[in-house]
Amino acid sequence: MLIDKLRADLLIARKEKTDQVKIDLLRTLVGEAEMVGKNAGNRETTDSEVLAIVTKFSKNIKEIFEKTANLVGQSLSGDKVDSLQYELRILAEYLPQQVSEEDLASTINSTLCVGMGPIMKHLIEKFGKGNFDAGVARKLIEAKSN
Repeated sequence: MLIDKLRADLLIARKEKTDQVKIDLLRTLVGEAEMVGKNAGNRETTDSEVLAIVTKFSKNIKEIFEKTANLVGQSLSGDKVDSLQYELRILAEYLPQQVSEEDLASTINSTLCVGMGPIMKHLIEKFGKGNFDAGVARKLIEAKSN
């Protein structure tokens, strides 16, 4: 289970005592993931719930980059950028491999005549939920249908 991998990686990072950023990030992830299971009847958190938390963390970091890029005259310090990019790399270790844009486009092209909803359903069936960027898929579908 993904929660077990997070716990094991946290234990290793804590024993090595060399990477406080990783320790803090994994500790927070494990804590949030465990809380989901506890709040849902004191059970073990499922892989899909853990994946949703890791995805949320990754998305939040990306939003920080986007928001600061859109603020005129403001930017993150070099150290903060490096730290956030490092956290993204750590989080990527726990996310599924994303399907390439080419594979996504190919599947969209082959099912284009059926409309947006059935295409998204087909993509989820083919690649799995969370294994592709739905925003990219939506843009590709809209571009191909015009």
